[in-house]
Amino acid sequence: MFTEVGSYALINAKLRARISNILSDDSFTNLIKCPSLTEMFNFLRTTAFADLPGIYERTGDLKMVELELFKKEASLFRDIEPYLPPEVLTLSRAYTAGYEIENLKNALRLFFDHMVRQQPIDDSIHYLLRENILHEIPFDAVINSSSFDEIIGLLSPTPYGDIIRKELPGVERLQSLFPLSNSLDRYYYRQLLEEVKKLPPRDRLIALRLVGIEIDLQNINWIIRFRTFYNLPFDTVAGLIIPGGLTVRGNTLQDVFRSQQITAPLHTMLRKSYPGIAALMSQQPQEQSSRLTMIERILEQIMLEEVRRIMSGYPFTVGIVLAYYILKRLEIKRIRTVLNAGLLNISRERMASLL
Repeated sequence: MFTEVGSYALINAKLRARISNILSDDSFTNLIKCPSLTEMFNFLRTTAFADLPGIYERTGDLKMVELELFKKEASLFRDIEPYLPPEVLTLSRAYTAGYEIENLKNALRLFFDHMVRQQPIDDSIHYLLRENILHEIPFDAVINSSSFDEIIGLLSPTPYGDIIRKELPGVERLQSLFPLSNSLDRYYYRQLLEEVKKLPPRDRLIALRLVGIEIDLQNINWIIRFRTFYNLPFDTVAGLIIPGGLTVRGNTLQDVFRSQQITAPLHTMLRKSYPGIAALMSQQPQEQSSRLTMIERILEQIMLEEVRRIMSGYPFTVGIVLAYYILKRLEIKRIRTVLNAGLLNISRERMASLL
C-alpha cells in the first residue's frame, strides 16, 4: 500500500545527503579562477569527479572526459533505483530513456554521415557510449549498417525500430535526420508524461511542473532553430513541438516564433509567475545563439526556483528524487561548460556568464 512517508523516508534521507555534496556556487567560482585547464582538473581531484583528471591525462582529449560525464548523467537514476519506491521506478526509467535516445541519435548521425553523406567518421566514432542503458542496442552494428532497413532490423526488439520505419520516407525525401530526431524526442517526452500521469496526485502535480519546464526549454530551442535554420512556417512547427509545457504554450509559442525580439512575449508571461526571473530578460542580445543561451539560463532559474520550493516543503514526495536529478544534471552541465571554456582560454568573466 502506498504511503508517502513510508515510500520516501529512506530515499529522502539518502538524497539530501547526496545533494549536500553537490558542488556549490563558491566551488564553481574557485574552479573558474584556476589559471589553466590542468589546474581545473587538479581542483576536481577533491570532488566526486576525481576520475576525470585521470581520463584527461591518459587521452589528452576533453571529448573523452565529456563522454564520461555523459555516462555519469545517464546513470543518475540507475544509481538510486535500489532505494526508489516502486511507484517511481517506471518514471526513473522513462527519464533514463532520454540518454539512450540521445546515444542512439549520435549513432544514427555517424551512420548517416558515413553511408549517406560519404564523410569520414574516424575522428568521431570513439565518442559514442557503447554500454547498454535500457535496451540491448548494438551501436557498432548500427553505425556500420549498409542501410536503414538493416538498422530497423537491429532495433526491432526496441521501441525505436518502428519509429525509424515510420520516419524513413521523410528522412529519404529530405536527405536529413531531422524528422527522425524530432520523432525520437517527441516519443521520449510522450512516454515521460505518461509515466508522470500514473503517479499519486501530489507527486503528479510536482512532476508535471518540473517536466513542463523541461518541455518549455526544448520547445523554445526548437522554435528558434526551426525559424532560423529550417525556415519552417509556424503551422508546420506547431505539429512538431511537444505538448505539456508549463509556461510556454499555445499563443505564447506562436508569439515567440513570430517575434523579432523572442524574449518579449516570454517576459510578459513570466512577469506574473516569476517576477524576479523575468527581470533577467531586460536585455535583448543581438545574436540568436546568445538569445537562446539567455533563455536557457532563465528556464534553468525557473527550474531551480521550483527545486528550492521542493527542498523547503513537504519532504516525502517524488520532488526530492527529481530535485536531486535536476541539481546533479546542472552540476554536470556546469563542469562540462567550465572545462570547455578552460580549453579555449575563455576569460573568467565570460565563463561566469555562461554559468
